[in-house]
Amino acid sequence: MARWLQETLLIACFIVNLPAASCAQGISRNLKTSRSALLQYNRVEGLFVGYGIRATPSDAQHFTAKFSGGYGIHNQSARWDIGFEVDKPKWSARAELFDRTTSNDESIVSTAENTLFSLLFKGDYLDYFRTRNGFEVDIKLTPRRFVSLVVYLSAFQYHNMPVDVNWTVFRTSDNFRPNPTIREGNAAIFKAGLVYNNQRKSPIFRNAWMLSVLYEKGFREFPYNGIALSFKRYQKTIFGKGAFVARGLMASRESVDKQHLYDLGGISTLRGYRIKEYAGNRTLLLNIDYMFHGDIVGKLSSRLGQFVELVAFADAGWVTLAPKHASFLDGFESFRLGDIKTNIGTAVSLYRQLIRVNISRRIDSDIDDWTFSVRFRRRF
Repeated sequence: MARWLQETLLIACFIVNLPAASCAQGISRNLKTSRSALLQYNRVEGLFVGYGIRATPSDAQHFTAKFSGGYGIHNQSARWDIGFEVDKPKWSARAELFDRTTSNDESIVSTAENTLFSLLFKGDYLDYFRTRNGFEVDIKLTPRRFVSLVVYLSAFQYHNMPVDVNWTVFRTSDNFRPNPTIREGNAAIFKAGLVYNNQRKSPIFRNAWMLSVLYEKGFREFPYNGIALSFKRYQKTIFGKGAFVARGLMASRESVDKQHLYDLGGISTLRGYRIKEYAGNRTLLLNIDYMFHGDIVGKLSSRLGQFVELVAFADAGWVTLAPKHASFLDGFESFRLGDIKTNIGTAVSLYRQLIRVNISRRIDSDIDDWTFSVRFRRRF
């Protein structure tokens, strides 16, 4: 393993035109490594156990070689990921080869959080498919302080993954929900986009914008075009200590294959609805969270107000399935206000969203349906 890391770093040095002798000396004498254990549980792999290692020369800290791999105990299948990264002030790049268990929902819920709820209550939010014999290249250019240009290219094979386990601590008599069947085949995806983000890492809430536009194109056995426009706004109010976070998405793909559809329902989308209750290839979504920041709890008890926070939220979303031959710029003409799915809710969070308990109700129909959820380390 150590020899492979050294060889990978040497290749990276050659690509960016560093002197080979200097680079080799730095690798052999000043190699900084970090290791991590991988432990997760889901309905298609069961218990997955793995190991990851990252290595960086101390005199070339913008280079990192990495490897991670593991084995699904229940589905008896290995997964691995190998590659390197280059991270400089004005640009960064990443190249990897892989055989992965993939989900399109990984930005919605973390692996650790999903593992906990899968293991306890069969609350596996993610949907999975295997992407094998794959490679990907990801480049990010930062010409200005808050502006980034992103380019991504990947090729791989889609494979289905059936539900392979049913054991959990609780709800032992219930079954996991099915893992959707996808269309298998050889795929390639190209993405290019522009991102504006002036958010700063700080424990203090600050006003900020995040705006992005992303074009997507599929190749090989899955040709399609797609586009996604999104925004996120962090805004303090002019009265009291409160602040809100608003998130919006408008997205479209020229595909009717399951792995390319947008799902609405459940955490981080329509929080008053069942998991992935709606799906389509055209979608609109708006989420708003208002944090009182001590305006209520803090007035009752200043000490309690430092750890407990009240949040009010609302979600609105729309999705439809346009024909495969329709242009990705079309399909939104069928939008009607009466088709919007909405819900409202409230939440109690402990110490900067470390634990957050949500209660939500859908308001678009006469269904008296309340939804309860718990989140850990929720990031806005």
